[in-house]
Amino acid sequence: MITDKIARIGRNDLDAYKLFAGMQQRSVNAVILDEEIDTRKDSDEFFNLVAQRLAAEVVTKKDIDAAVQAAEDEGRKTRRFKILDADLPAIAEMVEQGKSTIQIAETYGVNETAVRRAYRRLGWTVDNRKRERIMANGTSHILTGLDAARRLPILR
Repeated sequence: MITDKIARIGRNDLDAYKLFAGMQQRSVNAVILDEEIDTRKDSDEFFNLVAQRLAAEVVTKKDIDAAVQAAEDEGRKTRRFKILDADLPAIAEMVEQGKSTIQIAETYGVNETAVRRAYRRLGWTVDNRKRERIMANGTSHILTGLDAARRLPILR
């Protein structure tokens, strides 16, 4: 991992040191440009400094694990997964079977936006305002996109 400052890793220096300790446990190297630290070459000196700082603050392994888990959870929120072109026919089939956008997203481990992008790649479009009107009228299908012959179930 490369960063310009230690403080960019966490909310503050202590949080960053917790994350560096977690990285050391996972054998992840860090390069910090402003401090001229490169753990690929000399990790002992930096990680000894990290251990001293954490000991001074009475940080436990449980605290380190919690900080790493919180960072991973935050990263999952912002991580952007993509649906491959090879998956598009299967997604079209799932839509025709009546699967919702949420169900498709869960199947592929992506968010709903990624599934909607897949719909666009299939030539389908969904106008949310139109969808809301159709849902209010109780209609179960809407015409979509470039291929007017295709019907796309209402996406929830």
